[in-house]
This record gives sequence, structure tokens and C-alpha cells, in this order.
Amino acid sequence: MRFRQKDAIYKGADDREHTYDLMIPENYNGKFLLFMHGFMGFKDWGCWGLMMDHFLSAGYGFCRFNITHNGTTPTDPIDFADPESFGNNTYYKELIDLRIMIRIVREQIGMSDQLVLVGHSRGGGMVLIGGNNDQVSAVISLAGISDISRRFPSGESLDEWRRSGVRYVHNSRTKQDLPQYYVQFEDFKKHKKELEIQYSCQHLKKPVLLIHGDNDTSVSISEGYELAAFCGSNLEVLEGADHVFNASHPWESKEMPENLIKVCDSMRAFLQRL
Repeated sequence: MRFRQKDAIYKGADDREHTYDLMIPENYNGKFLLFMHGFMGFKDWGCWGLMMDHFLSAGYGFCRFNITHNGTTPTDPIDFADPESFGNNTYYKELIDLRIMIRIVREQIGMSDQLVLVGHSRGGGMVLIGGNNDQVSAVISLAGISDISRRFPSGESLDEWRRSGVRYVHNSRTKQDLPQYYVQFEDFKKHKKELEIQYSCQHLKKPVLLIHGDNDTSVSISEGYELAAFCGSNLEVLEGADHVFNASHPWESKEMPENLIKVCDSMRAFLQRL
């Protein structure tokens, strides 16, 4: 490995620290992938490590990082040991984290190297926003969300959230009811223009790859088609693929599931055309 950082520390939103893995192989081809996980995710989830290894072995540089307020910590990166940070997370804080990681990666690679943002689910929407950056060459969104405002309740549910100041979401893996404080919605309203995925897509003057499974029950494939319309691009649909392309956590196999392999194949074909 030409360059290797494992569980390195960065300071993101609110000066909160979290970790990232950044590696450049000996046979580096000048193309670098920066991967952003999604809601209730983390960099070491499921098959993301295998996906990283797949691209490293093919000559691509790769970085995956934890958003600073995802509920995990540098010393406990798998379980949600800090539900308060999760409760106080916001979309804008995630965008700050992404921008900081873009800068960190650029400090390690050449200015002529191609930096490609890759995001899954909520991260898939965030990289489309973060892609409007002169440092970014292309964007890949996997099962990405197309609208942030839909992630919030409305009507009486929103009023109740405002009155109580907190609502809870259940994590089926850890069996936790994790808080979400009303500040998340207030912060979204404050930064709404900057967090408009449709606007960002329509002004994203660089190559985009959109992939979605037709069996996704977490983010409807209709959102994938919306992203395609926003970007003036095609949506690549994987038949039978769910939201995580048939992966899971923990993932015990040394091989990725077939649908995630197909995702990687599509990504490599896209990267070779850059």
C-alpha cells in the first residue's frame, strides 16, 4: 500500500471528532473514491470494507468515513454508544463533515487526480449536494434520497415533535430507541436552500451515476427516478436488489452479495469512462 490510514481522527461539525480510513494502493490509477454512509450507518457497516478492498485491488484510492454525529464514537465505532450525538445530528452537519473530508482527501492526492464522491441512501443524497464543489470530478449515488423535507413529519406529528422537543426512532439491530431532537428540523429550515437536492442536481455539471434496487423498501425507487430527472441522467435499476443491495450487518462472508458485486461492476464501468 502506497499510503494507509486506518481509523484516523478528523474534526468535523461542532469540532466533534470521528474516524476515517484512507488508502492509496501501489498501483494507484489516479482515481479516488470518497464514500459516505447513510442514516443509522457507519463506515464499518456490513460490506463497505469489502467494497473498499475491491476498489483498492483494482488500483483506485478509497476513503470511507464516519459522520461525526452518527451516534457511534471513535472508541466504539459499531454500536450507538452516544445517542445524544445522534439526537443532535443534522443534515447540515453531515454536509460540513463531507466538505472537511473532501479537503482531507485532496491533501493526500494530486490536484489532477479525479475525486469521485460515493454515497449510500441518505449519504447518496448528501454527495449530490456536496458534489457542487470544484474539487469533485464525479458523483455516484447508491439508493439515494431525492428530498430531505420528506424525512420530517408533518401536521400533528410535527406539532407534537415541536412541543415535546424529541421523537424516537428504533434501531432493530441494537434494539435501541434513539432520540431525534427538534433542533434537527429547525436546522433544516435554517439551511433549507443549501440542502435542496433537486437544485443541487440541476446545477451539477459533472458525470453522475445513479443506482437503485427495485426491491428497496427503505427508499422507494421512485426517488431514484426523481434523481435521474433532476440530473438529466439515467437510473440504473438492479432487479431484486433491496436497499443495501442484499448485504447485512454483520457480514460474515469474505465475498460481497451478488447485487453489490453488480453495483461495483457498474461503478467501475462508469469510472473507466471518466
